Amino acid sequence: MNKKKPTRSCIACRIKNTQEKLLRIGYNNEKIYFGKGNGRGVYLCYDENCAELAKKKNSIAKSIKCSSDMVNFNEILNEILKQKENHVNFDE
Repeated sequence: MNKKKPTRSCIACRIKNTQEKLLRIGYNNEKIYFGKGNGRGVYLCYDENCAELAKKKNSIAKSIKCSSDMVNFNEILNEILKQKENHVNFDE
């Protein structure tokens, strides 16, 4: 029996995809983290353009209800590039 995979929307481009094809950015105890965890979270495509759009709209900070100073976009871009280097296929 095939189990349906949960889908989420990218906070920037609003395209729906499975959780494994999106980067989760979470916020808990005054700290931003990537991946699974407790606390508020948003999903972002593994695409530099989506990160730039989210930065422009300030959508990450608004959604996780933290100050925009806490969101480090260089760290987000580095995480996206790191995942791409690990040869993870996000296009399937």
